[in-house]
Amino acid sequence: MTVGLYVLAVLLLVVGGFALFHGFGNRSLAVESKTWPTAPGVIVTSRVVEELSQKSSEWELRVTYSYTVAGTPYTGDVVRSGGFDYRNRKGAEAKLAAYPVGTTVAVRYDPGSPGRAVLESGGGGEWWLIAGGGFVAGVAGIALLVFLVRDRAQGRARKHKRAVSESSPMSR
Repeated sequence: MTVGLYVLAVLLLVVGGFALFHGFGNRSLAVESKTWPTAPGVIVTSRVVEELSQKSSEWELRVTYSYTVAGTPYTGDVVRSGGFDYRNRKGAEAKLAAYPVGTTVAVRYDPGSPGRAVLESGGGGEWWLIAGGGFVAGVAGIALLVFLVRDRAQGRARKHKRAVSESSPMSR
């Protein structure tokens, strides 16, 4: 049972670290993209995809676009940092109406890495949900590890104390 708890603690730390990294990465993209230069681009594909989970369905936009920076062609697929998740197809299709195939769009690209681009600068506020969940998972993992290590150390101390008291002349 104890091994399973150690595995759980490490898993919480790994998942928490990944979520923190991902959440703050989304925030960074959202903030930085507001100041990026633009290049003309063209929508190549545009569709709505249903993502099924055990409890519900969510609808996501899948948009790809091509653009050129300094004579080098690029393809992007990020509409907005954090993306969009819709609870119904109608909402997703309403957003998708802004991106029909063949439409010319302004693509915001990272001047230091032109392959990193978005169609809408800024982004959703869901980054803090991802980062917050990562923080909670990481704290839970650390707390569990501290508990397990402390419990193990106390168990060793009890065993040592018992062994010492059993071998002392006063206990005979």
